[in-house]
Amino acid sequence: MVLADTQFGRIPVKPEIERAWIRRQVEEYENELNEMKEKGDDDSPMAKRSQKDMQNRINHFRDKVTLLEKQISERRDNDDTIYFTNLGIDQLFVDEADRYKNLYFPTNKGDIKGFKTPGHSGLTICC
Repeated sequence: MVLADTQFGRIPVKPEIERAWIRRQVEEYENELNEMKEKGDDDSPMAKRSQKDMQNRINHFRDKVTLLEKQISERRDNDDTIYFTNLGIDQLFVDEADRYKNLYFPTNKGDIKGFKTPGHSGLTICC
C-alpha cells in the first residue's frame, strides 16, 4: 500500500495506545526534571526557564492523558472506527522522513538554536 504523508496522519491510533505512549513520555520528562533538580543548577535563569518549560510539557501531556481517558470511557462498544493497529501493517517504509526528524525528547537544552522539539507524530506512537 502506498500512502501520502497527509493521508497517513488521518488514520487514528487507538486511544489506549496513545495514552500508554504519552504516559511513557511523562515518565521520561519527570526523570529529566528530577535530574535537573538534583544537579542543583536552580539558581541560573536558564535553568529555571528550562525547568518551567519541562513542567509545562509534563502538564500538557497529563491534560492529554485525561482527555484520552475521557474518550476511552465514552467510546461505544459498537465503535466502528478503523485504527492503525487494525490495518495489519507489519512494516512501514517512510519516504518523507524529513517530516519526522524533530521529534519530542526530554532535554534541559531546549534553548539552543537548531535544537527543536516541536512535537510528536503518529509515526512515533504506532511504531
